[in-house]
Amino acid sequence: GGDWRGGVKDLRDSLGDAGRVWLDRFHRPVVIVRYLRKYYLSADGVFRLTIDRKVDYFSQWSRNNINLRRGAIATNSTVVIELKFAPDALGGCTGIVDKLPARRARHSKYVWGGYLSAGL
Repeated sequence: GGDWRGGVKDLRDSLGDAGRVWLDRFHRPVVIVRYLRKYYLSADGVFRLTIDRKVDYFSQWSRNNINLRRGAIATNSTVVIELKFAPDALGGCTGIVDKLPARRARHSKYVWGGYLSAGL
């Protein structure tokens, strides 16, 4: 793993003024999220489905170096399915969503990972 200070500096150097102001204020790394993703596109190109699995969260709290080994919270049973489409295609997504064998909910891997890693 590398050093967080170097990574934040590299990121800062690549940002515009507004991004630098934000990063200077909120620069504390919290979590790294790693997952495997598959992409699917409907034949007409209107709908894109992504399936994320093997989700791992690595806490970065109180760490000077990037952590990709210690304290991983593996959630290999978690599968996140996301359907993306333009607002005008909302009517057509109902048929797709109704066929998915999953509970519908809002989910952010990064918010959830931050919550999990804060307890490590």
